[in-house]
Amino acid sequence: MVLARRTELVRLTEAAVAVALSVLLGTVRLLELPNGGSIALATLPLLAFAIARGVGPGVAAGACAGAAHALSGGTIVHPIQLGLDYGLAYAALGAAGLACGRGTERAALAPAIILAMALHLTANVVSGMVFFAPAAGGSAFAYSLAYNATTVIPELLLSLWLVPPLVRALARANPADSWRRGLLPPPRSTPRAPRTMVAATSIDTVRPRAPQLREALPLRTVSLTSLARPAPFGGPTPSARLRRRC
Repeated sequence: MVLARRTELVRLTEAAVAVALSVLLGTVRLLELPNGGSIALATLPLLAFAIARGVGPGVAAGACAGAAHALSGGTIVHPIQLGLDYGLAYAALGAAGLACGRGTERAALAPAIILAMALHLTANVVSGMVFFAPAAGGSAFAYSLAYNATTVIPELLLSLWLVPPLVRALARANPADSWRRGLLPPPRSTPRAPRTMVAATSIDTVRPRAPQLREALPLRTVSLTSLARPAPFGGPTPSARLRRRC
């Protein structure tokens, strides 16, 4: 019970840190695009957290991060657009948690990262088709896809490069959970050396094995009869009394 509560506390702490880092990195824009979009690294901590801790915690952290992004200066024109751009789009990053049991190598994590970013792009494209169609002038799908792909594809390439080191750091921070999820190999249990029992072949003497000890330590034979003590006050021993009665 205590271990389960500690694991939940660690996950909540990591989720809170991932959400805070996502909002912070979202404000740092690496490149401003002519169409109004920008390239940032807001998805990196959410992808790493989802891979390290699973789909459920990743979806919950993504939804919280989307709400935080919306409250910190997001573009909101409709409640449905809010749910698509900031709720569903960021929650879809939790699909990266499907990379369970495949290790932390870049090639093993790439399919799950691509799937999560594809779902993230799909939610943004659907939102653009519905609510930004007047600005398209022609095909709303082509306009929305081109607008969102110019930001999501560079972020995907950066994620493929930067997410695996973050996953390794999270895996080492909580190795017990990472062993269960297959991100780290299980610890090797070192077999114990078998214990050797040395039995004495004689009650009277115990012979050392090494010849050096045999020469250094003289063997002494101790008889069991010599250990018998006379009775106190010079009386006969119990064995002598028994003989007399017989």
